[in-house]
Amino acid sequence: MIKKPLPGDNPKKMYKERKLDRIHRFLMAGDTVRGYLVRGSRVVREIKANHSFGPLETHLMGQASLGALLMAANLKDEGRIRLQWECGGPVGGISVEADSHGTVRGYLQNSPIVMEEGDDGRYPDLFGPGFLTVTRVFEGKAEPRNSTVALQYGTIAKDLTAYHLESEQAPTAMALSVAFDKEGNPTGAGGLFLQALPGAPEEVIEGLEGTLENFPSLGEAFAEGKDAEALILDLFAPQAPRFIDSKRVEFFCPCDSGMFERYLKGLSEEDRIEIREKGPFPLEITCQNCSSVYHFEESVIRKLLS
Repeated sequence: MIKKPLPGDNPKKMYKERKLDRIHRFLMAGDTVRGYLVRGSRVVREIKANHSFGPLETHLMGQASLGALLMAANLKDEGRIRLQWECGGPVGGISVEADSHGTVRGYLQNSPIVMEEGDDGRYPDLFGPGFLTVTRVFEGKAEPRNSTVALQYGTIAKDLTAYHLESEQAPTAMALSVAFDKEGNPTGAGGLFLQALPGAPEEVIEGLEGTLENFPSLGEAFAEGKDAEALILDLFAPQAPRFIDSKRVEFFCPCDSGMFERYLKGLSEEDRIEIREKGPFPLEITCQNCSSVYHFEESVIRKLLS
C-alpha cells in the first residue's frame, strides 16, 4: 500500500494520531450490555487523502469504515468482515472490509457522487432501494458466512442497526460520526456500538433502544480532543462501564507491486501478449480498495510477461 501524505503532517504528529486511533471494548449494566467505541480520526483523514474524496464521499466512506471496524471488534484469530451496500441511488454502492487486527479498507462505487435535481426540484435519496450484505470470513473455514437484508433507512448507522435486529435478532444501537471544518476537511471521527447480551433484563433492552437518540457527536468530541474512555465513563456513569481492552485501528491495505505482478502473470496468454507488445507504457494499475497506484516500466513488463 502507498499512503499519500496528509497536509501538515510530520513524524511526531503521525505517531500521536495513530496512537489515539483505537477501538475500546467494554461491558456495562451489570455485564448485560457489550459496547465498542472507536476513534478513527486519522483513519478517515487517510481514507480521504488516498481516495481523493470530497466531503460527501468522505462522510459516507468514513461512516462505513467506522461501522466495519465496530462489527469486526469481536472477531477472533484471522477473521474478516465485509460490508457491501448495493443500491439504486447516486451512491451506487459501498464496499468496506475490516479484520480482527483492526485494519480497514474499501471503496465507493461512484466517486464523485453526482446528485442531479429532479423535475420536482428535489434531490434523490443517496442510497435509494437496495441491499446490505454482511460477509464474515474465518481462517481455515471453507465457506464465508453471508447475510443480506433490504435497506430500510438510507443511512449507514440505522441500516447497520436494523441488520443486527433482523438478521441476528440482537437488540443493538449504533452511532457513527465524522466532523468537518469549514473547508470540508475531516477533523474527528468516531463510532459507538451497544448490544444487549442474551438474558439482559427487558428494562435494559428498552433503555438501549433510546440510548443514542440524544447522543453527542463523537466526531466533534474527538475533534475537541476528548479522551475516549473518559467519554464513555462520563456518558454511561449510571450503567458502570467496565473496560476490557483496546487495540489500534488503521486504514491499511495489503496490496503491493508483487500482488499485481502475480495478477499480470495470471492473465490469459492472449492478454499477456497484447500488453507486452502494445502497452501502454508505463503500465499503471490502481488498487480499488486504497487507490494506491503501481507503475510498471516497459522493460519490467516485457520481462514479466515473456
